[in-house]
Amino acid sequence: MELNIRELFRLVLTKWWIILICAVIFGIGGYVYSQNFVVPVYEANTTLYVGKNADEKGVSEIDLDIGTIVVQDYREIAKSRLVASTVINELGITHLDADSLMKKIKVEQRADTRVIEISFADTSPEMAMIITNKAAEVLREKIIDIMQIKNVQVIDAAIMPTEPISLSSKAIMVIMLFVGSIVGGLIIFLMEYLNNTIKTSEDVKRHLGLPVLGAIPSFKVDKKEI
Repeated sequence: MELNIRELFRLVLTKWWIILICAVIFGIGGYVYSQNFVVPVYEANTTLYVGKNADEKGVSEIDLDIGTIVVQDYREIAKSRLVASTVINELGITHLDADSLMKKIKVEQRADTRVIEISFADTSPEMAMIITNKAAEVLREKIIDIMQIKNVQVIDAAIMPTEPISLSSKAIMVIMLFVGSIVGGLIIFLMEYLNNTIKTSEDVKRHLGLPVLGAIPSFKVDKKEI
């Protein structure tokens, strides 16, 4: 059965309740799922500045270019097993090993600067803050020790995040409401598409290829008049 835009619009208007029911079911299901199975994830971040030593005078364009390249070395140190193991040992972390911590720590360089941003995500906002700050502290120590750079400063220490970076229950519910509406629309379309019942004179022409000589109009009859 072929459906045009007008027929589809008519179907939606006449069978809107199917869309509503599907949307409500999916919305409630999404909310229940998010409340029982989705664990909020929080992310904390801190920034460090790695400059030149105080005895190095002047800053040239070459220095800036070299500094930007050297920052890549700092990123690798921050993502190393050495830093991860030190963080775990000093904090007494038991639910993560060094390899897992290495994968969860994110290190980014601010474009064309010597500023490094370290971030860490965890289901506990407090633990996210603690690990991020400890990672920055350990990185600072390792840069001073390995690279012999003493001018390493924390710009902004990590604070405890209050909002999760994962989808909230409300967001998941809204998404599932939308998905449910689409599913309801597809159900309506399939019900009509698979229905071969002839309802109108246009259906006679379309399915049988016969001319319509006449049609009996439908009308309502008052039961009191019968």
